Amino acid sequence: MIVPLDWLAEYVDLPETKDLTDRLTMIGHMLDKIKRIGTDTVIDLELRGNRSDMFGLIGVAREVSAAFDRKLKLPPIFPLPGVDPKSPHLEVNASAGKLVHRYTALRLKVRVGPSPGWLIKKLASWEIPSINNVVDITNFVMIETGQPLHSFDFHRISGGKLILRRGQENEEFNTIQQGLTVRLSPEDLVISDNEQAQALTMIGGRFSRVTENTSEILLESAVYDQANSRHSSHRLKIYTHSSVRHEKLLDPGQVRFALERALYLLKDLADAEILSRVSEYYPHPEKPKNLVFDLSQISGLGGIEIKLEKVTDILNRLEFKIGPHKAGKLNISIPTIRTDIVGSADVVEEVLRIHGYDKIPSVPLSGETPALSTYPSYSIQEKVRDLFSSMGVNEIISFPMLHRESLPQYSLHGYYPRHVELENSIDPQINVLRPTLLPNLVESAVKNLHARQPRVALFEIGKTFFNTGNIYRESLAAGLVISGMDLPPAWNTDPKPMDYFYIKGLIEKLFFGLGLTVIFLPESGHPSLRLAHCAVIMHARTRIGVLGQVEPVLTDNFPVYYADLDLELILSLPTINPNPYRIISKFQPIIEDINFDNVVNYSSLENKISSLSPLIQKIEAVDKYQHRLTLRLTFHSDQIQLSSADIRPIRSKLEKLRNKSD
Repeated sequence: MIVPLDWLAEYVDLPETKDLTDRLTMIGHMLDKIKRIGTDTVIDLELRGNRSDMFGLIGVAREVSAAFDRKLKLPPIFPLPGVDPKSPHLEVNASAGKLVHRYTALRLKVRVGPSPGWLIKKLASWEIPSINNVVDITNFVMIETGQPLHSFDFHRISGGKLILRRGQENEEFNTIQQGLTVRLSPEDLVISDNEQAQALTMIGGRFSRVTENTSEILLESAVYDQANSRHSSHRLKIYTHSSVRHEKLLDPGQVRFALERALYLLKDLADAEILSRVSEYYPHPEKPKNLVFDLSQISGLGGIEIKLEKVTDILNRLEFKIGPHKAGKLNISIPTIRTDIVGSADVVEEVLRIHGYDKIPSVPLSGETPALSTYPSYSIQEKVRDLFSSMGVNEIISFPMLHRESLPQYSLHGYYPRHVELENSIDPQINVLRPTLLPNLVESAVKNLHARQPRVALFEIGKTFFNTGNIYRESLAAGLVISGMDLPPAWNTDPKPMDYFYIKGLIEKLFFGLGLTVIFLPESGHPSLRLAHCAVIMHARTRIGVLGQVEPVLTDNFPVYYADLDLELILSLPTINPNPYRIISKFQPIIEDINFDNVVNYSSLENKISSLSPLIQKIEAVDKYQHRLTLRLTFHSDQIQLSSADIRPIRSKLEKLRNKSD
């Protein structure tokens, strides 16, 4: 929020600039920077709270008034005429009624001309160019009060009436910004006449703008549904000072004050004459909220005792009204402009911040230190992080939403259920909650390769989101991608491209560290992809992940290999052991080689051999010739020294297994 101090001083007496900015920071409005514009000092506040009232200079002045206990000086206004029950200049369609909280319009005769120097200077501090006196006044009052206004050339409004309705599919709208035309949808709230759209919630239209030829205007101010305003602004990519304010929960009660302030200035600077009574749509008038506030909540939530007299003084300075009270409970009426206050905890915050957070005493913890409490998946997340990091894999944290067009190529193996779309996303084009971590991981890998990184190994742990039978759920996942060379190039290294077997080895090390034995079953992959070496990662009969290769990727001919793991399932496995290491047996192992012919599925064969006896501690593939595979088996016991007689029954089983494979 840009605050020119000379302008702010018109509403409240200001202390020294440093005292002012320090105090504003202490009560919740952090100073971003201080700059000079001409001869004026301008402070820029970072508004972190949901404070729509702080988007006007009078709102900032209210905070200064409360913080320093100084009188607030409201600017002069001219009262509006009464409301015409027929509201001849306004019509709200039933389909748009829920999108409009209040809409107030007034017809005026004006003399359009240049603005005085003081008005041009004030707008320049906000980097708003001067247009003419009428338009400049609406911008001035918006900055002053935080309530947007707009003026229409009345003679360019077909039928002399504004119609609030929903937009039509692909309806064109020409904004007041020269040359900018957008296409609307039924999601957009439109202010139109009998022929065409004349304004949106965030910007006016080209055909009804006020020019030097305008003699009559319809001056309006409104409060719309903030979620709809935000959605339209972001979908249409139109960002204005009005759109920023309409995205907040504005106070409908400020509409009349803003119009009365604008009317005062228009009469002074544009010789305005009132030509009509007020046309208004205000189906549910806003009333102050009443709250019974228990003083004990201040000590309960804030850790400090504050006397009743001090509490009532602070609330009065914040324009709360205090009714009769007894037994430590206050009857409070919340000002409508404070749309952010809904409960007792909010009132506690108001008292504490004005009283001073620095006055809350520091109290040492008493009693025993509580036991560490974490959510169930915390330990496995930390374990996976440690294991991947120890293998030279770097962690990334990416945005949990994806572009819709990136989904089809990652619907691997029919593995992912229906995706989840957001109705009111930050960017209309990026509105899908990720069903997998792979798109962002692959994108990061490609960026690193384009940045001439010889080795790329990345992992991420995060939530993924699904829609299964209209039941929405989220699941914890881990993703891994590798690409490039296994070693950096140097005089004493022989770098080789990382391949499917490299990432398979990383996954095997990961599961060894988790104390799990897994097998890799070949998977053909999705027909729309060019995939090689795809596999499903299995623990017993449970599918806990997928492994594969995505190509081609626009890199230096390096394919990207991926692994996608379901940590929720892995966490639920009964045999998971965070410490798989053991002391090496003092007894000597027996090592023997055995040949198998026509081996088609090595993972399946390895699993069958392991199941023959717990004495088979290790299986290694040491040689391959055509269809014959040589395996090296290590027989080992922690209890006794094995002899040939001990392993003879196992040899017999191996022979039967080998005959079946022939």
